Amino acid sequence: MRRAKERGARLLLTGHWGDQLLVSWDYLFDLLRRGRWMLFARHYRAWKLPPAMFARSLARELVDSWMPRWGGVIARRIRASRDGPWQASWFTPRFRELLRARFTAPRLARPGGSSHAWAAYLQCRLSYQVHCMEWNSRVGGSAGLEMAFPFLDADLVQLLMGIPGEMQARDGTARNLMRKAMRGIAPDAIVDRRDKGIFTNIGNQSVERDFAEVRKLLGPGSLAVEMGYVDGPVLWGLLDGWREENRRSDESVYAWRILDLCGMEVFLRRFFGEA
Repeated sequence: MRRAKERGARLLLTGHWGDQLLVSWDYLFDLLRRGRWMLFARHYRAWKLPPAMFARSLARELVDSWMPRWGGVIARRIRASRDGPWQASWFTPRFRELLRARFTAPRLARPGGSSHAWAAYLQCRLSYQVHCMEWNSRVGGSAGLEMAFPFLDADLVQLLMGIPGEMQARDGTARNLMRKAMRGIAPDAIVDRRDKGIFTNIGNQSVERDFAEVRKLLGPGSLAVEMGYVDGPVLWGLLDGWREENRRSDESVYAWRILDLCGMEVFLRRFFGEA
């Protein structure tokens, strides 16, 4: 904060990116591994996880923990044949193949340690976190703000990886450690709430409001098309359908899809020039 003031900048703290470190329930696998059956049952009920979701996660955990690296490569190749961005028809075949190859490539071996610590490590390593930090920092910088990401502080991450998951989510309550710390500081209505509110419709409406600009940005002359990432005729034939789905949807799937393509186009224009 002091350094920011010395540079004449204002500091803006944003707590969103990285907060998933505080809501992981992967420690449930640690409880099973340690034979803490009663504690597992109590926390599992508190999380209210759909059985099918937990079963899939448990299977993935067993694969990650015990399957040899070559087995993981085979498993990813099988998954790559079913779903993923490499199946998107609006991308060119060459770009889809690059996406598929990156997904199926061998990865670093998983080190020893708890499932809780591994989940925290993966959350910190997400390329999505880097993308969001760059996005926030550049937007903030354009307004004279310096962005900070307290949930990704190295000391905090080290603490969260080092403590048992059942301590972080005491009584099976997500973010319980932070809730206890903020009791008496933040209003109880904020400390106790379990959701972030519903604002999906606002995001969807923003895409609808700016759809003429979306069509112009992604239309003929798009750099994403010119540089061979997007199949223009396929995309242009899909846009109106996506718009209609976005109007009717209670989710953000189509809004995110449209915004991701717009972001890709803006990135290319910013760093490679106008189309």
